[in-house]
Amino acid sequence: RLGVPVHVLLRHLLDCRSVAHARERLHALQMEPGLGFGAASNVPCADAEGQVACFEVSPAGWAEVTPTEGVVVHTNHFVCESLLAEQAPVGPGLSSHSRLSTARQHALQTPIGQAELERFLRDESDGFLSICRSPDPSIAPESRVESVAGILMHTQPPAMWVACGVPSRVAFEAVPLPWADQPASVR
Repeated sequence: RLGVPVHVLLRHLLDCRSVAHARERLHALQMEPGLGFGAASNVPCADAEGQVACFEVSPAGWAEVTPTEGVVVHTNHFVCESLLAEQAPVGPGLSSHSRLSTARQHALQTPIGQAELERFLRDESDGFLSICRSPDPSIAPESRVESVAGILMHTQPPAMWVACGVPSRVAFEAVPLPWADQPASVR
C-alpha cells in the first residue's frame, strides 16, 4: 500500500537521538493521515545510553520487541502479537523460526562480547536454515536465500565491524568512524 518506503524510514530513523525518539517518530508517522508504512520490516535500534529495541513495522502499524536482560533478538518474521495476523505465508525454505530459536540460544551466553557476536553471525548449525545461510541448491535459483554480510556495532564507545561476504568465510574488519571521537552531543 502507499506509505513510507522502508529505506526512507530507515534513513529517517538514523536522525533520531535515542530509541525513545525513534519510538516517537514511528508513532507520529503512523498517526499522519494517509501516510503509515509502505511495507513490512524489522528495524533494530540502539542508542548511546544502552537502550535497545526492535521495531516491527507493517502497513497495519508497528509494534516493539523489547529486550530481555539487555538483549533483543529478531529474525525475518513478526513476533509481536498485534502483527502476527499480518505475516505473509512463507515456505519452509524461507522460514526464520528455527533461526530465532538459535539466536535466543546465543543470547543466553553471558557475557556477550565481540567473539560471541561473531560466532553468532557465523552459526551454520541448522544447515540451510542457519543464522549464516548458504543457498539451498534444491530450491529454484530465484528463490534461494543466503547471507551476504555480517555487521557488528557497539554504541559505547562507537565502533563497527563488517564481514564483507558470507560471515563464516571472511573476517570481521573494523570500519573507521570519523565521528566516533566526537562527544555524543555533537554526533
